[in-house]
Amino acid sequence: MRSFVKSFYFFASSFFFKKSYDVIFSYPVTFNRGNSYNNDLIEPFIDFCRKKNLDFLIFEESDLSGAFRGYKFSKSGIPLTAVTILEILLRKFLALFSFHKDKEDIERTICNLISRIFLNNISSKVVITLICHKAQLWRAAFPESDIYDYQHGIIFDGDWGYLLNGKPPSFRSKNRVNTLTYGKKISNLLINQDETKFYNSSSVFEVGVKKFKKLESDLSYTTNSNLRILFSMQDAADGSLDDLAFYYKKVETFFNQTQNFFIQNNIHITARHHPRANQKLKNNFLHRFLFIEEINENVSLESCLRQHNLHITFNSSSAIEASYLGVPTIFLELENPENGDFPDLSSEYVFYNQLGYPLHSFLVRNADEFMSLVKNFNQNDFEKNQLLVLDWVNELNNDFNYNSLIKIFSEKLELGAKN
Repeated sequence: MRSFVKSFYFFASSFFFKKSYDVIFSYPVTFNRGNSYNNDLIEPFIDFCRKKNLDFLIFEESDLSGAFRGYKFSKSGIPLTAVTILEILLRKFLALFSFHKDKEDIERTICNLISRIFLNNISSKVVITLICHKAQLWRAAFPESDIYDYQHGIIFDGDWGYLLNGKPPSFRSKNRVNTLTYGKKISNLLINQDETKFYNSSSVFEVGVKKFKKLESDLSYTTNSNLRILFSMQDAADGSLDDLAFYYKKVETFFNQTQNFFIQNNIHITARHHPRANQKLKNNFLHRFLFIEEINENVSLESCLRQHNLHITFNSSSAIEASYLGVPTIFLELENPENGDFPDLSSEYVFYNQLGYPLHSFLVRNADEFMSLVKNFNQNDFEKNQLLVLDWVNELNNDFNYNSLIKIFSEKLELGAKN
């Protein structure tokens, strides 16, 4: 209720007063995973705006169904609750009475109506999104603005959100969305593999990312007696119910086959659900494995990784964050996945063939290979592997670079005139 009041008050006031901004940020509330429910991923951009005296606005959208109730709006964000409610009502109305319109036409009509109702007195020179959040709406509302989508997670050739069959998705190209990446390797991948040339040096820019920094207090590895494993689950509410059931079955089968090994070696596992796991659809089968502790998905990934010295997953992008702290990842390449679609996403295809993950023996194809690998760990090899993943990830992703933002936004935001 509070979010609706704050949202309604903001948009109601815009009916009477024009509001002009240099930058608008837009993303789902599920990215508010930092302290005080701040968005750590977007925080460097906000710091940049403050340092450059730029006027900025943060829009955040929650899920009204309660599927992601563990996340809250940040204090500085404006909830899009009023917009979301109107979207739902318009979508139902138009679906009933727009007999000759397809889904794309309906969504375009909704965006045009909402932009006229809520955003007519609001303007922004630049819009920065995560996962292209509301890109169609922002393009309808601000036809002359520059829209930038900041990389989230991993990008690979075959990812429907970025590049599939040599083409970018239409929601990026039609809305003229530029891309901000973590590093040159990903920028080159997009530019070189795009047959349409939508991705090019004028639309893809490297800005880096705020990385976790390794600390002396991080859990180190001596022997398997102090082995602490973090398992990153991939139960995001993105796929179908059948996809989710298939994924849960693979997880359950793996732990059925390895439970004696973990118990006999006194190895404990912490299972962390995906930040976008649907609270209503979670499967509770992990409770019967006594060596597994489940934690809430909104517990900080950084704090989790600092308390563990090994990471396992099927193909989660958390392998990147683990590498920032020198934590190796074992990839569970079970049941011969062949493509880039969940739940059949191949870690060999993504992490090894495209991103060049350096620990080739850490790709295991069955439970026996996993147990053999872990059983033969030793301190010297483990420390070498830590250095290898640190070197790899530092080459893959740059540290966040404020100077790159100056180059990208200088003309549009008239940075010289503001400083």
